[in-house]
Amino acid sequence: MRVLFLLAVCFVSFAPNLAGQTVAPKSKIQAAKQNEFVSEEGGFRAKFPAEPKKLVKQLDIGFGKADYTAFQHVAPTALHMIAYFDYPSALKDRTEVELLYDQMKELIVQKQPGVRVNSEQDVVWRDYVGRDYVIELNDFSLTMRCLIIEQRLFQVMVSTRGQLSKAAPASKKYHQKLVDDFFNSFAVTKLPDPQTSAVELPPDFGVKIDEENFRTDFFKFSMKLPSGWTALDKGEADYLKELGLQAIKEETPKDAKETEFSLQKTEMLLTMTKTDEKDAAVFMIAAEKMAFPNFSPAALTDNYLRLSLDPDEAVISKTALTKLGGVDFAWIETVNRKDRFKQRLYIANRGGIALQITFTYRQAAELQNIVKSLESLEFDEVKTSEK
Repeated sequence: MRVLFLLAVCFVSFAPNLAGQTVAPKSKIQAAKQNEFVSEEGGFRAKFPAEPKKLVKQLDIGFGKADYTAFQHVAPTALHMIAYFDYPSALKDRTEVELLYDQMKELIVQKQPGVRVNSEQDVVWRDYVGRDYVIELNDFSLTMRCLIIEQRLFQVMVSTRGQLSKAAPASKKYHQKLVDDFFNSFAVTKLPDPQTSAVELPPDFGVKIDEENFRTDFFKFSMKLPSGWTALDKGEADYLKELGLQAIKEETPKDAKETEFSLQKTEMLLTMTKTDEKDAAVFMIAAEKMAFPNFSPAALTDNYLRLSLDPDEAVISKTALTKLGGVDFAWIETVNRKDRFKQRLYIANRGGIALQITFTYRQAAELQNIVKSLESLEFDEVKTSEK
């Protein structure tokens, strides 16, 4: 199962969604010169048609509460807006940034029925990669530039009435001139320091496996292995991983980039298989480096169900919370309607790293076998605290 923490905030309904928010005092918006405005807290400057209003919307997302701040100017013919949002950690990997932009498009389409993303194009702004979208919703057209600079996501937007896909050349030219003037006036002046940084995977997880038990010194937990299963060595596990990636590339190529990036950040700690004449089953324990160490496991599982289900994959159990060995996990279960394989995933946040336990099976007896093993799981700190 592909698990990649791709939380993003998309502003797609323009002024109506934020219009009811409290307007902040204007003291922090400074006029540097005519039509140019500087936001000290936002760390940017740009030329608006006139002084914009500041609006703030608080979001409860997968790494806590955060403010989505927007500066907007509304006129009869156009809306100009610059909004920003801070992730906990700086995002420097280009692939991760591009995947966030991909997810923004999916969220835009899902959030507003009838929205159409007419075009998207990567842009390079200074030393940073951005993404431009042209979006139509009802009787509005929006051009939006998304820029992730360190930990801050900027969204620079111009919206006009009418649908560009049906507009006359003069209307398209008018819209494009507004976009060019506004986008070219945008500049970043200052950014706050990130609150956190991603936690690197260790070079050695201290894994110990015998015929009956599994142990990792890094995560400090142990468990009894399911009976009748075979543990694969690293070469066999890597081969199985490559086979899975190849299958995704062939069956759902749009997900291949995300999956490959996720696997690059993932270390397999245990891979076990069980085969018989009728069925096969796989049990895995893995650790994945996450972009934000304060991630919520439930946000990861919710995100998967919302954005990453395969076409033939159906949901059996939505995100639920449980304890394994006294530690909090979020879990989900899905089924492939084509081959009838079921898949259950457990995720915990262990010091900013995603500890993942997943198994794929068909027979209820194998589910019971794995669940029995999970019930034997013990974390050192929980075991010690109980003494």
